[in-house]
Amino acid sequence: MRGRFTSVRCYALKRNSMVRIRKRTKKLEKEATGIAEKITSLEGKMLELFPCPVPHCKQHNSNTDLNPKNKPSMKRPAEQIAGTSKTTNSVANNSKKQPNGFKFPRKTAKVKVDPGENVNNIQTNNSFDILNTETEDVEDVTPAAPKIKVRPIMMKLFPDYNLILQELHRKYPSATNTHTAGYIKVQPESQDHHQEITDYLISQKVQHYVSDPPANRPLKLVIKGLLASTDPEDIKNDLINQGIKIVKIAQLKKFKNKDTLPIFMIEVARDENVDDIFKIRSCLYIQIKIDPFNRSNRVTQ
Repeated sequence: MRGRFTSVRCYALKRNSMVRIRKRTKKLEKEATGIAEKITSLEGKMLELFPCPVPHCKQHNSNTDLNPKNKPSMKRPAEQIAGTSKTTNSVANNSKKQPNGFKFPRKTAKVKVDPGENVNNIQTNNSFDILNTETEDVEDVTPAAPKIKVRPIMMKLFPDYNLILQELHRKYPSATNTHTAGYIKVQPESQDHHQEITDYLISQKVQHYVSDPPANRPLKLVIKGLLASTDPEDIKNDLINQGIKIVKIAQLKKFKNKDTLPIFMIEVARDENVDDIFKIRSCLYIQIKIDPFNRSNRVTQ
């Protein structure tokens, strides 16, 4: 009994499931039919706007559609661009085709303005006007002649030097007197006073000297490369034979122990041939080197 009851129950379940499947199938078929009808309707509406996207489709493209001559033109008319002369001319030529009879003007009307009427002049400031005024105000100033420096007179001290200074101050009050290293430095104001003071000191037999300006002083150089035992007079004579005007020559010595050095100081007269000394390469058949004289070296003459 129990087995029969189980089989009957299984049969009932299968029957119910088959009924449900049939109902489900009918419902799905009905929905598929509705969807197909909607697709067909939408395709028809799309074909009214655009052709079938499938090339050479026999279902949607008829013989008349395949002929490009029977197709309506789907191109949009070109919009006219305003502002160009070509477009204006084409519009003017096609004015007869306007349905309402409207005509475009051939040329744009221009308003003529008289330059003499209603013209407001704007005043502007030129920031460079000051340059013109400065050039106009500049005066023609001729350059002053270079001032000639008067050389000082070095008067040696002696017992009655004060009497000489009193006489110089009485005649030349603008001259200044300065004591320096056993000498009175007399600085005249002008070149004329310089000559008169020099003549007065000579008449009074007062020892004095006048220092030359640096441009007139002899050129001081040092000669290196010779032996320390070389006689300075031999060097002087050899350089004179080579065309060099030697004013003075001396052998330098060490500052501490006064030993002689193989360095010789020479003074060359400043003339038009003063630079020839730098062309000398040998003296007494020995190669030499000529350098400027430097007082900072710790050597003595």
